[in-house]
Amino acid sequence: MQKLRFLLFIGLCCIWFSCSKEEEEIPTTFPVQFAAERWELNGKYRLFTNGREILDARIIQQFAQNHPFLDSISDHLDSIPSQHWIRFLSEHNAVFDNNYDQSEQVFELQRKGNRFLFHSVRPLYLPQPKIKPFYAPSAEWLLMKEIDTLKNSVPGAPFPYQTQLVRVAHGNFKVLKVSMLGFVLTLPAEGSNTSPTKHQNVLFNEYNPEFPKHLGSKDTLLIQEFAVIFTRKD
Repeated sequence: MQKLRFLLFIGLCCIWFSCSKEEEEIPTTFPVQFAAERWELNGKYRLFTNGREILDARIIQQFAQNHPFLDSISDHLDSIPSQHWIRFLSEHNAVFDNNYDQSEQVFELQRKGNRFLFHSVRPLYLPQPKIKPFYAPSAEWLLMKEIDTLKNSVPGAPFPYQTQLVRVAHGNFKVLKVSMLGFVLTLPAEGSNTSPTKHQNVLFNEYNPEFPKHLGSKDTLLIQEFAVIFTRKD
């Protein structure tokens, strides 16, 4: 019994020390700036169509060669130290700066352990979330794994739904690994649109595995996931 009590005491001390260490990592003064140090690739190209993933490596590689946007992301990330940073205005607010978004939006931070979820203060308005008829923000919202609540704020309006943009990172207030999702979405011509749609972009989020159910037999989605590692500059 004494041995059990001793082990329980040790366990509680470890938990206390872990919590104390986490509290100590939070900066005491703000603003605090994080600079991008390096990037890494999280997996290979993935290709989807008609509600399923294509696993034939030759087909995937050929499609990627015909749509070189994802390769251009790697080229851009090679210059990240001079082009990417995160500035924490407080423990709960941050601003991103990068070549993809120069608007300097303010994000509110929600932490789930070592998972950092940044919710934009500025709202995002959407029509019914679907990929057809094509509207880029709706397609991107469906692509993201981490999303904010979708509220039907203005019934009957062209953009009746309101939500917040979410960005994802993992780590702590010393080192942060920010998720990046590069994608190329192609849709066939339909209705009055005589040319196919090709939409390509980078999202600071993770891939939503439920997205392929929105793809028809002539729709394709090519993705590649990255991460950018930021470190705090004291």
